[in-house]
Amino acid sequence: MAYLGLVPSEASTGDTTRRGGITKAGNSHVRRGLVEAAWHYRHRPGVGLALTRRREGQPGWVVAVADKAQVRLHHRFNHLLIGYRKPPGKAIVAIARELVGSSGPCSTLMPPSSHRMRHEGGAPPAVAGKV
Repeated sequence: MAYLGLVPSEASTGDTTRRGGITKAGNSHVRRGLVEAAWHYRHRPGVGLALTRRREGQPGWVVAVADKAQVRLHHRFNHLLIGYRKPPGKAIVAIARELVGSSGPCSTLMPPSSHRMRHEGGAPPAVAGKV
């Protein structure tokens, strides 16, 4: 998360540690996209028509992981906002940071064959015959 600038800056002297705002190091475009995506977790989790269409043909475990993440991040946002009385901007940056942290383990959940094909430069089966 430090490579995206989503960690707090720190000023330490002896026993005193002061944490400041996010460091803003790294790619600002990615950081902005993550913060914009995090704003969507302020709404109640649900599946609309467009999302239902995008989910067609996806493995069931992928949909289950996405649903679980959607509910967890929405509850986390509300807990930060209402429970801890954090300002909305600060809560959103915390959600964006959690979004980065939870997306790493999700990439290891890919079936081994598709993971291997992507790294070996192979094309997906649907595109292999096209020029």
